[in-house]
Amino acid sequence: MQAMWEKETKDQAWQTIIKYKIYNQLQLLKKLGIVGYEKLEAYIDGVKDGDATNREGHAAKVYFNLLFGRDFIRGKGDNTNVALDYGYSILLSAFNREIVSKGYITQLGINHKNEFNQYNLSCDFMEPFRPLVDEIVYENRELVFGKEFKLKLLNVLNRNVDIGDRNQFVSNAISQFTNSVLNFMDKNSESKIMNYEL
Repeated sequence: MQAMWEKETKDQAWQTIIKYKIYNQLQLLKKLGIVGYEKLEAYIDGVKDGDATNREGHAAKVYFNLLFGRDFIRGKGDNTNVALDYGYSILLSAFNREIVSKGYITQLGINHKNEFNQYNLSCDFMEPFRPLVDEIVYENRELVFGKEFKLKLLNVLNRNVDIGDRNQFVSNAISQFTNSVLNFMDKNSESKIMNYEL
């Protein structure tokens, strides 16, 4: 069934996922009082089916420059990037567990399609949750990446967010979000993809 997901449905799901990701990035900047968060609103409105115009990439550049400064380059081996990668790997593992426990294959993604990536679907699903890690890294950016920093990042799954009119642990929100996307994909747009509030 997963292998037969229709392209149109995948494109609609990816559009929603990216809108949620950019919205959550905007909400984090707003929460932290970082001036310029309004710039992301236009990117949310501009996301098309399948994010054909790559609003995600353009929004990410603006977002990371506002969050970590204009000199920040995603992917460099500095303290901030190492911490981000570590935190994202925690989210990725949680999504892998959730997807596999529901009988789906992590290799078959909605948008991510790298044949060498065993976790394409998990990479798709985790996108809106990345700002949770970004917030921890931002708040601890003066720390050297080590045991204390890792423990703070490990705790990301235990923080609380609002989803489905309830306050939940992130680990529960991941489960609800995953269910909502899988239902959307399997029922061809009959159900709604959920988002959380910071």
